[in-house]
Amino acid sequence: MSKPHIVFLVAEDWYFCLHWLPVARAVSDAGYLVTVVTKVDQHADEIQTAGLTLAQFDLGRGRFNPATETARVFRLARLLRRLKPDLTHHIGIKAIATGSYAARQAGVGASINLFAGLGYLFASEQRRVRALRKVLRPLLAGPLKYRSSRVETLNQDDCDRLAADGWIDPERTTVLPGSGIDLERFTPMPPPENAVVTLAVVARMIRIKGIDLIVEAVRRVQAAGTPCRLLLVGKPDPANPSSYSVDDLQTWGSLPGIEWRGHVEDVRTIWQEADIAILASHGGEGVPVTLLESSACCRPAIATNTPGCRDIVLNNSTGLLVEPDNLLSLVDAAQVLVADKKKRLRFGLASRHLVETRFTSHRVASMILQDYDCLGLEP
Repeated sequence: MSKPHIVFLVAEDWYFCLHWLPVARAVSDAGYLVTVVTKVDQHADEIQTAGLTLAQFDLGRGRFNPATETARVFRLARLLRRLKPDLTHHIGIKAIATGSYAARQAGVGASINLFAGLGYLFASEQRRVRALRKVLRPLLAGPLKYRSSRVETLNQDDCDRLAADGWIDPERTTVLPGSGIDLERFTPMPPPENAVVTLAVVARMIRIKGIDLIVEAVRRVQAAGTPCRLLLVGKPDPANPSSYSVDDLQTWGSLPGIEWRGHVEDVRTIWQEADIAILASHGGEGVPVTLLESSACCRPAIATNTPGCRDIVLNNSTGLLVEPDNLLSLVDAAQVLVADKKKRLRFGLASRHLVETRFTSHRVASMILQDYDCLGLEP
């Protein structure tokens, strides 16, 4: 008998490799044929070396255009008819919106719709974004509740909100512990021996991550007489309406004690150098992979008390939580951790223990395999 065929549909190959490659590899190891359908850029070799098949498809990003999206659904349906999957696994809202209709049109027997954080679409209260939510909810509420499909979210808050707003059936939803972390790749690190305590934010350089607040908080800590340094690690995302500009980042990077590194290929080098992870997210996260990575490396974190962030940063246990968009509380938390080495060490060890017990890629893969089993697929 041939292996059951799973298609992972995701917008970008870099995103798939960052978040989901270990899980997809575990699915393949469990006896499934796995194809990744994505926009192929620089990570084809990484995906294929993992033993996965790769197919090019551009889901598109940016503004929603009904005519463009309808044409994209038909193109994807043609591709799925050629691939003949037994199940499509749609990761992210754009993949869900396009994949749900294309899979049904192509006669795919089952699908899983994974909300990898609710993102800008749910975090923003701009008028046009609220209007887009109103358009999308009735379009997606039906496909998300098909008997041949399941929904996955990365934290309980997202599940509760989607259910309350009528998008999903919570009885057919699995809450995953984030996208998981590969503990063989991200291992405990001794604290760095810095002359000045170093904070790092590793993220796309977009406004929803609160980069401007972090910069201002660090400047105020410095001005108060507490020496510290900040690394901004990541690049802008021009397709995202909340992206910072290169000029913004270069300006911040020219300030004393602040450095913009841009994209770093191996983020472990950052956690070898940094004492503290920081993320001032306004919301929309699943469970931020940057906090999973820093926690696995025994780094304490400062983060906002928002869905996903508060799953991995436990206040006064693995780090410090602050209220979103609250500069003064962010300053206070930074001052506390910068000044207290013993607390940083204690929080860092607790962070590693938390990811070992709750957030491993193995655990996430096991839960996904159970969802496949619920839909009648097993190797």
